[in-house]
Amino acid sequence: MRLIVTGKSRSGKSSALHRLTRTALTATWANVLIADGKSVELLRYANDRLHIYGEDEVEHFAEALTAAADRLTARYQALRGRGLTAALPGDPRELIIVDEIQEFTRHAKVGKDVKAALTRIFEKSGALGDLVIIATQRATNAIPPSTRHNASAQLRMLGVGYFQLVADGFPTRQGRVEQRAPLTGADKLNPADLMDVLSAQAVPRVATPITRYEGETGSGRTYALYHHLADPAYRRVYLDIKAHTHRSLLINCLQTCGATPPDGAPIAELAEAAALSLKSHPTLLLLDNCEHTSAKELASLHLLLDAATVAAISMTPAMTTDHTKDPLASLRRRATLVTIQPLDQQRAATLLEQAAPAIDPASKSTIQRQSHGHPQTIVAYAERLTAHGDEERHQLESFKLPAKWLNIFFMFVLLVAIILIQRQISNDIAGAVLSGLVVMTMWFLRPRFREVTKK
Repeated sequence: MRLIVTGKSRSGKSSALHRLTRTALTATWANVLIADGKSVELLRYANDRLHIYGEDEVEHFAEALTAAADRLTARYQALRGRGLTAALPGDPRELIIVDEIQEFTRHAKVGKDVKAALTRIFEKSGALGDLVIIATQRATNAIPPSTRHNASAQLRMLGVGYFQLVADGFPTRQGRVEQRAPLTGADKLNPADLMDVLSAQAVPRVATPITRYEGETGSGRTYALYHHLADPAYRRVYLDIKAHTHRSLLINCLQTCGATPPDGAPIAELAEAAALSLKSHPTLLLLDNCEHTSAKELASLHLLLDAATVAAISMTPAMTTDHTKDPLASLRRRATLVTIQPLDQQRAATLLEQAAPAIDPASKSTIQRQSHGHPQTIVAYAERLTAHGDEERHQLESFKLPAKWLNIFFMFVLLVAIILIQRQISNDIAGAVLSGLVVMTMWFLRPRFREVTKK
């Protein structure tokens, strides 16, 4: 088996790697090569018969790994001499375990040698029954592409022991590593039985309490969503559906939870990984602008909501009372409705006083009148006025342009009047001057005319 383990700090990567290492060392191997790029986790397994390469032995490790790759040719020749194309269960096998592989592959002097040896081992060791496990925080730029392509399994650690296991020929599996469980036999170190080696616990499913904030655009539903009450100890994950594509939404969720997004994974695997990362810690999930959810995104949102401890969503009211014609009916049904209504005058004044207590009464009155009781608008006006002072205060009472048809009518009347006056003037010089004034007037009015006709 050629296994790649990925995960950030505190994702459970070390716990999984220790369990895999302890299980592997219960078997007999023809050669054992173990290295720790940061000299933190795996040095504890060193003894008189087993040397563990640390961060200060990069060149020696590169030589040992290259030697392991060079032995592949002779081992395959021995198989062909026996008339075999793959090793039998009792044949000699080799064990290679490397933690923080990026410390070796990025080394200025021997990094290329390490990458070349890794590529050869991952491409050729499958039929020999070898066990190769390499771990890193992120596979991209740490593990060569050909190595990643030829891995028979990937173990993605997503937080506090939660993992996603992707293996050739098997559906994507998930669970949580139980570090204290008894070890299994080393014969189970294969993609089919790896869940047993990790002593994976099933991920429990508990109904998530969900609140739905509904209101028209500008009503303050985002403000209400962001101030949703929950246990302060909960991790807050805010996702704006409108600001993301389906894939980028899931990647953003993983990154917010501190997990490493799997490179090139299909949407279904990304959604499962994002859900597991939410489960890794008590989480308040906030989904904004859910009315922009596409039919394909809906299943992913349900998965994320199921994984959160508590959730709140915001959306505009349904366009129809017929639930069969509402594409978001499944989201609405599972959440408790809170209708967002504009604030009354007293509550608006209280919010404005909290947001900007230092502004003058006249500006407060103007903000209350123009915000129409929408909390988010009140806060935005208050923040702008506090930041920009008199400049913003003057803009609050900006001149309101007349209607488009009225502007056009006035300009038409002006042109007719000028032409009539010109026809009454017999003096050619006066007529020429007036014509020039007309041209200049129309030239200066041109930007204004263009502005009002766009309204």
